[in-house]
Amino acid sequence: MSIETMQSRKVSLEYAVYAFILVAALAFRFLALGMTPLNNDEAHLAIEALNVSRGNEVSISGQPGYVSLTSILFSIFSESNFFARFWPALIGSLLVLLPVLFRDQVGKNTALILSLLLAFDPFLITISRSANGGIFALTGVMAGIGFWRIKKPVLAGIGFGLALLGGVDLWGGLIAVGLAYLATYKIRKQVLVEENKENEKKQVRVAIVSLLITLIALATVFLTRPAIISAVGSSLVEYIQSWGAAFTIPFTSAAFLWLLIEIPVVGLGIWGLLRGIKRIDPKVGFLGIWWGIQFVLSAMNPARNLAELFWVSIPMLVLASMVVEDFFSQQKSENRWVSLAEIVLVVALCVFSLMNFTALVNSNSLDAETMRNRIIGTLLPLVLLSIVTLLFAWGWSPNSTRRGLIVGLGLMLFVGWFGSSWKAADLGPRPEFEFKFGGETPVGSETLLTSISDLSRWTTSQANRIDIQIAGLDIDSLSWALRNFENLKFETEFNPNSTSSIILTPVEIEIQGASAYRGQKVLWSVRPDFAEMTLQDWMKWGFYRTAPQKETELVFWAKNTLFFEN
Repeated sequence: MSIETMQSRKVSLEYAVYAFILVAALAFRFLALGMTPLNNDEAHLAIEALNVSRGNEVSISGQPGYVSLTSILFSIFSESNFFARFWPALIGSLLVLLPVLFRDQVGKNTALILSLLLAFDPFLITISRSANGGIFALTGVMAGIGFWRIKKPVLAGIGFGLALLGGVDLWGGLIAVGLAYLATYKIRKQVLVEENKENEKKQVRVAIVSLLITLIALATVFLTRPAIISAVGSSLVEYIQSWGAAFTIPFTSAAFLWLLIEIPVVGLGIWGLLRGIKRIDPKVGFLGIWWGIQFVLSAMNPARNLAELFWVSIPMLVLASMVVEDFFSQQKSENRWVSLAEIVLVVALCVFSLMNFTALVNSNSLDAETMRNRIIGTLLPLVLLSIVTLLFAWGWSPNSTRRGLIVGLGLMLFVGWFGSSWKAADLGPRPEFEFKFGGETPVGSETLLTSISDLSRWTTSQANRIDIQIAGLDIDSLSWALRNFENLKFETEFNPNSTSSIILTPVEIEIQGASAYRGQKVLWSVRPDFAEMTLQDWMKWGFYRTAPQKETELVFWAKNTLFFEN
């Protein structure tokens, strides 16, 4: 077999693996994409896109790319939860292909591992399944840098244009990358491919033209709504203002949430960082500084800490993929049977210990004897594992035992990480308790819509014809849920002279007017109360996704005469 044939087969296998990873990324981002109702932040942007698609006048917030592209889908297809999240899911899936552009810097195997980690990172899955432009910014920046490195200025311009369309979510990541770049001024030429000085000016001009065409075409819905492009500038203002807001969730809670979900790759990232510092690797220095700056900027932003933590994943996952590739390529096991036995032992004993620990965490009250047995059941397998591991290392092979121990612990941690990825894709039993970018999950949406539709059919023969008044409720997720009702009115407060068939009000308002109504309290939305969670609450949330919750309730008032007409 010729060398050319072997190389061709290796390339084909490499791209086949990328294709498999892309399919997995698409599955985790598109499965049940429209099942969970839009939360307040998602609904706010979706309503803007809806108004653009209907030709209504609307003031665009700092997400021009999302609003303009989603409005096109609403015009062509349907105004649904699925299409409200379609573009983020698609662009988030394509992110896993970008490591191909950096193979010359990190290596082919590392790029493949990085692609796999990007596909299953819980924070990247969550932002890709959210109706906002955050993933536009991340994918655009990475694509722009990657294509610029390989001398593709047109594609680089498109990437940077997509990043600008990401709006307010761009600036935190861009600032962190810029600060890391400046902090590594002396070594940055070793991190990035040197530019061809002769063609640099021409390439810059081409990239700028490409960027402007992308920005103008997409931000203005192909010149049909030119006012939307102003949101690019307002996004920076919105980001600056976010630093003066009150904390939505304390930065300590945001940091602990991030650590609890990402702990396997955090450990690998730290390992890779320490290894790179020891070897004086300039790439690792850049990634480590970027990681640190990005985490501080994301976690410390009072109004946007949960909304920006996805940026932290990129440098961390690059470091993690580098250390995984190095571990499996450089270290050879002297005795595979010892390594295999150690792996099986680690998994079996850790599972047994974990079962007892989760039972201990999940129990609110235990008698002294049961608690003692649970504690012993948690610690004894770990003590036994330590003893047997030492015996393996002493009696057979320290290197093989060490390798088996690391692989076994890695398997356990990554099973937990994959579980977080599965839940982040809203495939778990309690999606309303997942961390969400943008607020509470409207758990009462289906119940309320069913009740209103039934009354509408009863009185008008159509599911969306009954007249509805929303009085004193500023809830975007509620407005989005009722978007298809033809006779929908909004009032800042209840009007006693109102004769609407259905009125939705806050729980503290009692209806007293010209018509008689009967009311029913509805639990509209819930979210985990991360700010008030104790250590035990965090453990329960990590294993079972149960936690103290914040609730939003409203009252569904229906006119008495609706129940006596037939």
